[in-house]
Amino acid sequence: MEKIYPVIVDCFDKNRFSVLATIIKQEGSTPRGMGTKCLILEDGRIIGTIGGGQLEAKVIAESAKVLADQSPVRLDFNLEGAPGNSPDMICGGEVEVFLEPLHPENIQLRDLFKRILEIERRGGSGILATVIDPECWSFSRVPKAFLEPDGQVKGTLSENNEFLEQLRPKLDQILRQRQPSVLTAPGREGNPFHVFVEPVLSEPKLYVFGGGHVSLALVPLAA
Repeated sequence: MEKIYPVIVDCFDKNRFSVLATIIKQEGSTPRGMGTKCLILEDGRIIGTIGGGQLEAKVIAESAKVLADQSPVRLDFNLEGAPGNSPDMICGGEVEVFLEPLHPENIQLRDLFKRILEIERRGGSGILATVIDPECWSFSRVPKAFLEPDGQVKGTLSENNEFLEQLRPKLDQILRQRQPSVLTAPGREGNPFHVFVEPVLSEPKLYVFGGGHVSLALVPLAA
């Protein structure tokens, strides 16, 4: 995701729309796992990949509609296909992809992605929580929040912000597991809602001082 977040932030800074595609469900054999993302720009360019082939081609085609309507979409894909000359993917699994329009005027969302980018570059961790139920979306805006270990929050889950309090005791465990998941929480009037939860962690850095034979052996080993 390292290449995606700088482009997202750049789109916000330049007041440009984009569409963020995320695999939120995976069953069976698929080219990429849950949490894999790609970003589709207004000119049709794609940053990152969710697996290529017909899956990605269909996602790019649907993203044009999302850009036009400025409304999120959930797409189901069955990757069963015939071998040989078929252009279909033959992984045999199923995936669900969430297409989210990133509105450049959404200040909360801009600050959220800037914080994630800062963590990737300078260190830190947190949990990105996205409400994926259409009935919870308000005016085509997707409730999304970033929760950090020290309690700081960027963004909002709107009427479901109490879910963030339920996440706090689980934060360390989610970060250790490093695996995204879909969690179910009780909503208002007893109607449950679903949240896609993703751990966000910076890659560790190792600084080696000195240029002797020990460092020369250590650096390639560390890499």
